[in-house]
Amino acid sequence: MIAALALSVAWFVVSLRWAVRAPTVEQIVLELKEGSQKIAQDDRVLSIGDEEVVVVQRRPARPPVEELGGAILESWGNPLKSPIPEELRKPLILAMQAYRTALAGTSNPADAFLERRRIGSGAREALRLGYAPDEWEFLLKKLQGAASPETLVKAGLALPRKAKGGYYDRFRARLIIPVEYREALCGFIGVNVEGIDPVLLFSPDGPFFTKDVAVEYVRSIPELRAITGL
Repeated sequence: MIAALALSVAWFVVSLRWAVRAPTVEQIVLELKEGSQKIAQDDRVLSIGDEEVVVVQRRPARPPVEELGGAILESWGNPLKSPIPEELRKPLILAMQAYRTALAGTSNPADAFLERRRIGSGAREALRLGYAPDEWEFLLKKLQGAASPETLVKAGLALPRKAKGGYYDRFRARLIIPVEYREALCGFIGVNVEGIDPVLLFSPDGPFFTKDVAVEYVRSIPELRAITGL
């Protein structure tokens, strides 16, 4: 009798606890809805996370400065409107070579400017830095026969004279920084080294070069940030 009573009490207690804790149909439905929403939310978070990883993986790692593989600037939200026209590729490269030769030549203000910023010969070669002498027609003469003055104007390397006719160099008395886009030279930045304005002179904005792209390129390389202050 006592055993039966004890068993009944125990069953009552268990039944009472189950009655208190047992979820109703409405609670079960609600929990299912909340669970599915949480799963969906987690899926969205996962998808966002995966997409971020994919984007990062798809962006090629910037090559060592010695290789100058070119910044993938379209990933920075500043894509250029068109690639470099074929007719301008060679003049831009020839101009860069002329500027580099001038920097590597006799002592000049750009050389002293770089020395003060501790930019050695290795970095200069890797970044393909150059110098535009304080001459009105340095580049025009260097590229004579290889590119017409009109082509140099299109490339942002020369300007037409307003009064007497003819042309003159856009960059003069400046340290020259080549700017690359998608592994192609697209323009230059001229850095003031002789107290002239502006401090930074950019190739003109156009479909294949913009100041914004040039600034992003410079900011991607510590040595160039030190040179320009950007």
